Amino acid sequence: MIGFAVGYLIEKTDLDPSFLSNIILGNVVPFLKGPNIAREVIFHLNLPGKISGYTISAACISGLRAVTSAMEEIKSGKSELIIAGGVESISNMPVTYRETFIRSMFKARREKSPFARLYLFAKANPLRNFFPEIPQFQEHSTGLKMGDYAEMLAEKFDISRQAMDEFALQSHRKAARATKEGKYKSDIIKLSLPTGEEIDSDTTIREDTSMEKLSELRPAFKTDGRVTAGNASPPTDGAAVVLLASEKMVEKGFTPQARIKDYAYATTNNREELLLGSAYAISELLRAENLSLSDIDVFELHEAFASQVIATIKCLNAEPQNPIIPDFLPPEGRLEESRLNLYGGSISLGHPFSATGIRLIMNAVNALKEIKGNYAVVASCAAGGLGAALLIENID
Repeated sequence: MIGFAVGYLIEKTDLDPSFLSNIILGNVVPFLKGPNIAREVIFHLNLPGKISGYTISAACISGLRAVTSAMEEIKSGKSELIIAGGVESISNMPVTYRETFIRSMFKARREKSPFARLYLFAKANPLRNFFPEIPQFQEHSTGLKMGDYAEMLAEKFDISRQAMDEFALQSHRKAARATKEGKYKSDIIKLSLPTGEEIDSDTTIREDTSMEKLSELRPAFKTDGRVTAGNASPPTDGAAVVLLASEKMVEKGFTPQARIKDYAYATTNNREELLLGSAYAISELLRAENLSLSDIDVFELHEAFASQVIATIKCLNAEPQNPIIPDFLPPEGRLEESRLNLYGGSISLGHPFSATGIRLIMNAVNALKEIKGNYAVVASCAAGGLGAALLIENID
């Protein structure tokens, strides 16, 4: 997938690859046969070998980390033109086995006789060890799943199941409308599958969903919980890239679509605030730029869960003298939902981890141009209590 994305970007921009100095990609679920997938793409596309490539892993903000890393390289003068992005193949996630199974496999390899290997291997493993473990997206430090943290936020911020389902419904409606109106047409590459099927739009959008259908879904993480498959983002395959250029390259003829003015990263704890990293990052970013929430024309927030986005908005819109989270300092102004995720979000469009941040940037740029706004904020939470926020400026 990432090969298609990088190749299409080079073709679309009529880029001479010899100008490229680097390809930086975010990736959470590793491709074990080629862990530095950024470098593999260079070889796969027969790009000049002098182009460097490295891969970043920082949970769901990996793609945004790739972009800001590229930005810093360009600002330092060490690079002029960089492709940055993210890629995930959830459908090809590596399968793991129990530790005792893996250790016995390596121990058995020391035996010279095939029969001795087989005997040692079989003796060390009961039948259950031969079954692979089901992949789980969870915090290693606590053993809790991301959905568990989403449930914590729903309880702490008193967010009802109905409010979460209503948010999810709006996400699908906005995504369906944007797709019909061709908002994604210039950004999506049509892919032909081995089966002969062609894909030219996101397959997770449920145009026909309704409150009735969403309300029928069972809680996914707690028997009496509020988080369901309908108000959470589905993990998906995906790849996305952007081209970042220096002022020098712009003077040579590259036409920029927007400018990344600033960015901020923030952290929370690994307890109930874990998914609020984007709120902390947005607050830090706006204060650094002396801006208020009301100065921002477009907000693109990653929709990991409906409860997480609603809680983030409540945090940001709280009165500075009465914050919901004691150590959180809300910025000035308000985030109105009419400026949020205008083309849908991760709940409807899917969440290919590292690629999501790039999709957020592309949506923000396109929305800014459509409404002729000045500033957009792109933000995402991530496992580990991480948060990222980028300030994007329209230069049209």
